[in-house]
Amino acid sequence: MNFVLNGQPRVWQPELTLETLLRQEGYITPIPEAAQSDGSCTASIRGGVAVAIGQQVVPRSTWAQRLVAPEDEVELFQAIAGG
Repeated sequence: MNFVLNGQPRVWQPELTLETLLRQEGYITPIPEAAQSDGSCTASIRGGVAVAIGQQVVPRSTWAQRLVAPEDEVELFQAIAGG
């Protein structure tokens, strides 16, 4: 089974969340020096990143819970400034 990421087929994995996918793609990086008291690390999300699945924007607050389903069409966007 596959899903599509930015127009490219990818092998689907059970329990793959958007947050995990974004970590794998380098859009989210852990900040080890900001370790929490429970031993977990906070993360840095690259600025201006947005995610859409099936042309619907997925709120950032749901990325950790939103599972990527087989056949999902995931698009990652990053705003850039320019002139």
